[in-house]
Amino acid sequence: MDMGLKLKNRKAAESKLSKFVEDIIVPPRMIDIIVDGEVNDEYMKTLETLSKKIKFIDADPMVKSSKALKDVQPEVERLRQKAVSKVWKTIVILLWLPLSMFSSM
Repeated sequence: MDMGLKLKNRKAAESKLSKFVEDIIVPPRMIDIIVDGEVNDEYMKTLETLSKKIKFIDADPMVKSSKALKDVQPEVERLRQKAVSKVWKTIVILLWLPLSMFSSM
């Protein structure tokens, strides 16, 4: 086999593997923002990124069968649940405050 072809094949494999790893890993900063962060624009952008990761996981049967997913899936699910809970609490607070001001009048 030609050395150029081997190099080309390795680069193609490296590129696909790199994209897979990037799409599936959950960086520590993402965890920090979702667990400890304030619900603001940065939080919402982080949720968009988490949503893309979840869609990537759900869309590809090859990903679902990967060993890497078995390591990441529980953390992704915990983050999803934490995000839903935190956003829900924020919405309730934002709706409750104006209502409580009217009821005190």
